[in-house]
Amino acid sequence: MQSRALRFVLALSATILMLNSGPALTTAQGPTPEKGYSLVSKSSGKLTSRLEALAQSPTLRSADAQTQAQILSLPAQGPGSLLKDDRGRLLVYIRTGDLSASNLQTLANAGATVVHVAQAYGVMTALVDATDLNTLAGLQSVQSIQEEYTPGYTGQPIHVEPQQVNDRNTNAPQACGAQTSEGDTQLNAATARTNHSVDGSGVKVGVLSDSYDRKATAVTHAANDIASGDLPGAGNPCSHLTAVSVISESISTSVGDEGRAMLQIVHDLVPGATLGFASAWNGLYQFADNIRNLRTWGANVIVDDIYYYAEPLFQDGPVAVAISDVVGLGAMYFTSAGNHNYLLGTNNIGSYEAPAYRPTTCPTGLPAYETSCHDFNPGAGVDNASSVTLASGGYLLLTFQWAQPWFGVATDLDIYVLDSSNTAVAYSESNNLTTQRPFEILDVQNSTGSTQTYRIVIGRYTAGGGNTGTPRIKYILDQSSSGVQSVEYPASSGGDIVGPTVGGHSASPHALSVAAAPYNNDNAPESFSSLGPAAHYFGPVIGATPATAISPLALQQPDFTATDGGCNTFFGSFSSGCYRFYGTSAAAPHAAAVAALMKQKANQMSIALNQSNVKMVLQSTARTMSGGTINSVGAGLIDADAAVGWFNLTLKVYVPIVRR
Repeated sequence: MQSRALRFVLALSATILMLNSGPALTTAQGPTPEKGYSLVSKSSGKLTSRLEALAQSPTLRSADAQTQAQILSLPAQGPGSLLKDDRGRLLVYIRTGDLSASNLQTLANAGATVVHVAQAYGVMTALVDATDLNTLAGLQSVQSIQEEYTPGYTGQPIHVEPQQVNDRNTNAPQACGAQTSEGDTQLNAATARTNHSVDGSGVKVGVLSDSYDRKATAVTHAANDIASGDLPGAGNPCSHLTAVSVISESISTSVGDEGRAMLQIVHDLVPGATLGFASAWNGLYQFADNIRNLRTWGANVIVDDIYYYAEPLFQDGPVAVAISDVVGLGAMYFTSAGNHNYLLGTNNIGSYEAPAYRPTTCPTGLPAYETSCHDFNPGAGVDNASSVTLASGGYLLLTFQWAQPWFGVATDLDIYVLDSSNTAVAYSESNNLTTQRPFEILDVQNSTGSTQTYRIVIGRYTAGGGNTGTPRIKYILDQSSSGVQSVEYPASSGGDIVGPTVGGHSASPHALSVAAAPYNNDNAPESFSSLGPAAHYFGPVIGATPATAISPLALQQPDFTATDGGCNTFFGSFSSGCYRFYGTSAAAPHAAAVAALMKQKANQMSIALNQSNVKMVLQSTARTMSGGTINSVGAGLIDADAAVGWFNLTLKVYVPIVRR
């Protein structure tokens, strides 16, 4: 009997490819006991369903990007799409119990190009051609192979719902550079530099993002920004001659150089600081190690704006563990809160969370191996699907997780989207007991030409027996989602929670999470800025051993708010004479730069400074935002002058003097 995924991929791909005048996909040869795709032969069980589909079908591999993505229920490009290098090779994680040099060579001989090795987790990050997946999966040392998705970045190149309050002069005088972010004045950083004789000198600031100078079509490049005074380096007209130290770059040129835009913000506020960059684009595990590499380089302040979709929501993952490591070594770490809030009327509908999977019968249209489905009704009634109405052209990218620890996953859950005829138009159904990550992701686009109502269904896979767990569940609408006209459950009720979207390392207790407010409004956050709170139910992912359960740890993020929409030389939408960089990606480096001013002042006064002190000072001196709440803006809008000036008043009472 054909699997549900197989029947779906055959029917959909045959239809799409026939419309494109291409051949239909190869018919499966025989039944498959595993869920997932099996277009040619029986599944090995080590590949995810999407990788197996690509491995088994030459026709699917050769399909155009849009067709392939639709068959796999993923975006064709951008966040959530399959992460590839410029040669089209897939970035994958190969989980193995043997990361010895000899086995790494065996994997390389089978077609894996090593990108990174995470010994603690037993995972090799590699670039792999889809034609080599079956060979790699056939190796005895390989436990599983799973794809990585293009990570999300929290920049908003096109601003949505501009707010026009307290307009600032966008052509304000600048000390140096073709463009200066208005955050320099909104956050009182310029005033702090003048009043307290600080400019970041003696402080190293490290930035992690997609890339520094890899986008061929960028309006400017690093050399141009140095020459114009917008970045430091040889030839900078204001004698800031120490160039950005680039520790690593992206594996791909299909990036935006958002890291360079972040560095421009930092340079605007702390022109005397030494700057470094490392890519967060080459897989989750290398991202984590590049955090450590920036600290080894000497970074006192580190900031990122990247999130990986599979980062755990209910515990600290590898990236958050690395943040904890560098904070323990004295660094201060800032991260963007995210742009995931989705405001529908007066309701924030960016997420759905239930305290437990509530089993009930499944709607028609799902495969037989989904023997139960989640009941979305938190009361006495039963509802095995949650409706969402999308406008024509509307789009949903959903990430779904449940509260079981990495490497200790005991329940296999799947997520589907059905149309009005109970046909599955999108789905994600990895073998989570093999991947050992409680994670699914899917994309659905309404390309029908008219408004459509879809139903989200969560199923529990039980083929082979067992798998009766009922863990806490949560899904989040990605920031790229659009066109939502209504949802069946728009507000929290009966223990179910709707709205909070801060997650991953942005919700780590070790990171300082930054919300965004537009440069021309001191009182309200951006409507898209992610909301807290969050909670952890397990210890951190230290290695390949599952973490133990903990009493729920409440995480009240974001911590505070900083500027977005400020001017830079190339990134974002062109408006009012400059390119405007929106999103919490822009807010986070503003906050990090203020911390660099604080660090320099502390050094001048021979005062020890750590992240706990910085958080306390930034929160206690933040300006109240009348249009925000603690869940949207944290303590409020950062005030650099007040934060740096605080050292003169009270910090030395609480922080020990450094003996030199």
